[in-house]
Amino acid sequence: MADRGQEPRRWDDVPPMVFNARERLKAMDADGIDCAILYPSVSGLAAETFGKLDDSDLEIACVQAYNDWLIDEWADVSRRFVPQCIVPIWPMERTVAEIERAVAKGHKGVIYPASPMELRAVPHINEPAYDPLWATCQELGVPLCFHAGGSPKIQMRPGDAFSPAVAAAFSGVVRSVSSIAVVANFLLSRTLKPSELFQRQCYFTCWYDQMRLRVRRYLGSANILWSSHFPLATSSWPNTKQRAELSFADVPDQEKRQIQWENAAKL
Repeated sequence: MADRGQEPRRWDDVPPMVFNARERLKAMDADGIDCAILYPSVSGLAAETFGKLDDSDLEIACVQAYNDWLIDEWADVSRRFVPQCIVPIWPMERTVAEIERAVAKGHKGVIYPASPMELRAVPHINEPAYDPLWATCQELGVPLCFHAGGSPKIQMRPGDAFSPAVAAAFSGVVRSVSSIAVVANFLLSRTLKPSELFQRQCYFTCWYDQMRLRVRRYLGSANILWSSHFPLATSSWPNTKQRAELSFADVPDQEKRQIQWENAAKL
């Protein structure tokens, strides 16, 4: 693999497993990975690159090109790839229409910026204007995914990483839409206690660190998803098995199965 500490400047510097689906499958086999849930990169971790565009027609064109490419070049190659669509952040009619179109083509989840109002002049995500987004995800039975790294800020205070979970909790989505599943990638949700809201319908991902695994002592293990971060330079590849054994050394087998694959499969 190319030097992980260097930004690639030529295609020769980029490992084929990063952009070639069949090469990715070979790398997954070598590392003991059964399935991969796909998040975007070039478009931004929550499609914020396109979300900053003021031209709505250009934004939807870019979004649809990515979503179609993800199906054609990845999901159609193997069922081991689980595609998730990105969407235009505004207007909401276009957001909903693209979710419906993408899910019909085979996308299994929806990725949306946790703070769209930081990208351009749109309503705050806590406002009712986003109710069609929550309702559409619930109707289609697909999880809504936020990524804590999706903010356009150059620097983030540690507490800013929790903004996706805070937005989900106080926007009303987990109170008024009780069957929608919310995934906060890399990270927690007032009629019920925040912990009860979270346990009912929210999930967060953990990496190879042990600190996030300790949260199970307070919330249980049914809402935690494991990630290898592959194929990013910071992933545990090609030593995922060894890293996982170290991280899960003190986790009972039943909880280990839940976190490593059962929860994701159920979701």
